Amino acid sequence: MFCQRSVWMLVLVLAFAAVRPCASESFAQSETPDSGIYGIVPHYRENLKWIEDGIETVQKQAAHPETGQGAKKTFTIFTEALLDKWRNRCVEAYDAQSRPPLAYSPTGDPGPPRNPNGAFIQDRLGLYTSRCSDQAKFPRGYMKLIAASGCASDGEFRLPMKSGRYEVFVGQEPYVGFSDSGNPWHQLIVVKPHEWQHVSEPKGGWSGALCITNAQCVPGYVCAQAEPGWGNELRSEARRKICQSSMEQPPLTHDSGIRGRVGTPIPIPCFGNSPAFPLPVDFQCVEAFHEGDAEIAACGACSMNDNSFTLPLAPGRYTLEFYFPMDGQNPGLERRAIEVRDRQWVTIYTLGAKPGPVDRKPACAGPPA
Repeated sequence: MFCQRSVWMLVLVLAFAAVRPCASESFAQSETPDSGIYGIVPHYRENLKWIEDGIETVQKQAAHPETGQGAKKTFTIFTEALLDKWRNRCVEAYDAQSRPPLAYSPTGDPGPPRNPNGAFIQDRLGLYTSRCSDQAKFPRGYMKLIAASGCASDGEFRLPMKSGRYEVFVGQEPYVGFSDSGNPWHQLIVVKPHEWQHVSEPKGGWSGALCITNAQCVPGYVCAQAEPGWGNELRSEARRKICQSSMEQPPLTHDSGIRGRVGTPIPIPCFGNSPAFPLPVDFQCVEAFHEGDAEIAACGACSMNDNSFTLPLAPGRYTLEFYFPMDGQNPGLERRAIEVRDRQWVTIYTLGAKPGPVDRKPACAGPPA
């Protein structure tokens, strides 16, 4: 039987895989550098065929009579974008220093606190993270795309790049699975002037690999505590470390910014047994972009208790994006422009939030007697 919900979930997956911010599209270089990287994406032909077959299945579901015209148009846009990306961007290089900044806690402290079980804030996909996360805009986890290249039919690529430090993603597509033969990776690459570097899959601790010491990680990475999520909570403390980029830029403190609440009270979850995974105490609810800029300048978390947030910002003009997980009738997304002045704090209530005490009820509470 046709399942409308499953189709829309596939739309969401394709959307995250295909969408890029406008700023990241302007990566063309004025002249071709005499340096860069080259190599072969393993099993490129098999994986491209896997993606094409998967998209064909999605398109058949979209053609069902119960699927509306809007959904069909959405499928067409995203499937074409995804195929174009696989054929023309099998290798992508990002500025290694363009990771989104670390998030602010609901009280405005640099870096969200962990709850007693070790959980950080939740991002929009429900994953735990310690930094600003917007998978729709930045699915790779980096905000500035510098260069990209297509692959030949056998997966061979050659990507000219100026000298610098790059996070290079090879044959890896977020949120779209690979066949068992697929072997995508990403790693930090240092390109030197007038030098072409052969890129192959790291044999050691590339990003995300379990580790105990820095010596087990490739150059440019350190062995650090893993963020909760993807089963990390179930590992012992000794094995909860992974190789991560060594370049960290903690958020700054400012005596100006915005504060307030986002969304309606969140029901208190009810459990018959204790949950297997730690419950989040915060959720990412606001992103700030400098006026005219597509890269995240700062983001803040809201408390699960009363939906409150405090986001320190330097004086200037910003575009704010508020997010609150709501039902299908309300996307829970609002954008607004604002100017922050020196030593000024602007109070904002949005997406159903109101001043005053918050009455948070249990999710399993029945109707009033």
